[in-house]
Amino acid sequence: FLGRRLTLTEGLIVAAGGAIPRLRVVAESAFDDLIARIIVEGPANAPDITISSIPDLPQDEVLARLLFGRSFDTLSPFQIARLVASVRTLAGRGSNVLDNTRQVFNFDNLDIRTDEATGATELAIGQRISEDVYSEVEVDSTGDVQLNLNLDVGRNTRLRGSVSNTGDTGIGFFWERDY
Repeated sequence: FLGRRLTLTEGLIVAAGGAIPRLRVVAESAFDDLIARIIVEGPANAPDITISSIPDLPQDEVLARLLFGRSFDTLSPFQIARLVASVRTLAGRGSNVLDNTRQVFNFDNLDIRTDEATGATELAIGQRISEDVYSEVEVDSTGDVQLNLNLDVGRNTRLRGSVSNTGDTGIGFFWERDY
């Protein structure tokens, strides 16, 4: 969610006396010296979303740390625009621009990533070429380009290869299993 893994710490659905149940869902992400919490609470058809943290910080600061792993005052203009778009999406007043663009161009994946340490941005565009082959192109803010190919060679096994415009190459064999 918002580019960061959250742990579901509480989930409650109450259907007492009405057609629309009430819910309370709390998800947390702990990093550095902060625990960020997203709380979805209220009637299932129109819940309120609250963002909080321990220790208590303003919502924009908590979102900046969730999205980018950095303080709000160190964000680039692009990162601030992404933060505003995320807030609009959470509030139900806007759609995700990346998802809309991905759908228009029929990409399987379109993502803008930010390096938490340096703040550098990277655009990733992915497309499934066939049932067993997935390709992704990554372009970073310095103009470096990397092509990644994933080949599903069997159930739970994947061969991954990459090549960049700087001459870096890599290949790996992966075994994955979902539980």
